[in-house]
Amino acid sequence: MSERLSIVIPSEMNDSLEKLQKILKMDKSTVIRHLLSKSIREVKLQTSLDEYRKGKLSLGKAAELVRVNLWEFIEHCRKNQIKLDL
Repeated sequence: MSERLSIVIPSEMNDSLEKLQKILKMDKSTVIRHLLSKSIREVKLQTSLDEYRKGKLSLGKAAELVRVNLWEFIEHCRKNQIKLDL
């Protein structure tokens, strides 16, 4: 299911979107959806890593939040120098 969304962005951001649109050979809506998807995943990952580091999430719950398997989340922890609490 899709929903229509209307936003106002600065002209510099629109210029960047148009450049990406040409590079990626996608229409503007597709570029925006692609960027949003990547950004949402990154924010979820950072939040999960932070909450795991603080002890507020278990390893399994943190991986589940990001929708990756346990081994992938462990690899993200290693890359971010987060000690595992096993």
